[in-house]
Amino acid sequence: MPPFVPFPSLIYLTGALELLGAVGLFVANTRRPAGLGLVALFLVMLPANIYVAVSDVPFNGAPATPLWARIPEQVLYIGVALWAAGALRFGRRGGGAAEFTQAVVRTDGVV
Repeated sequence: MPPFVPFPSLIYLTGALELLGAVGLFVANTRRPAGLGLVALFLVMLPANIYVAVSDVPFNGAPATPLWARIPEQVLYIGVALWAAGALRFGRRGGGAAEFTQAVVRTDGVV
């Protein structure tokens, strides 16, 4: 745990909050607040993860290199949480599978 974290036991709290946020994503009424809460949590935890990776803190007795993988992963988690919360939308380009199937049926007469 980085020295700038006042209470090292916060690691247990962050784990519990991650689990509660994940459960909240499954319930329609809590999906948006859970997703946004997870984004806030991931952003708050990012400096600690960077510190641990830069400081070469051992990870289960091994070198800290696996912790560098956590940083891009965390960016991915932030994107997924924003998407699940409905705050991030991806537009569709071109036709999807349904439109492609309909075009094949119209031209070939065979599905």
